[in-house]
Amino acid sequence: MTLFLLSALVTFAYVFMRAFQQLNVVGGHYWRVPLFSVAMGVGDVLLVMFIVKADSLWLGVVNGIGGGLGCVFAMYINSKWKKGK
Repeated sequence: MTLFLLSALVTFAYVFMRAFQQLNVVGGHYWRVPLFSVAMGVGDVLLVMFIVKADSLWLGVVNGIGGGLGCVFAMYINSKWKKGK
């Protein structure tokens, strides 16, 4: 159970970073790109580590839910920052 929860949280954060990175590129926010690139690299490694330890395809479902929520959260945060300017 801990692997599922941890993997969902890492996938949430990872997809959040990927979506936010894309919004940074589209928005021309150059200074954010290196920070998010390093964080995404760490997320890549963590996800592979969790997948290697998995013994169930349910990990894919859990990661899908975490990833979807991470993407929606990135879009929400980005829209709030745009309104604040």
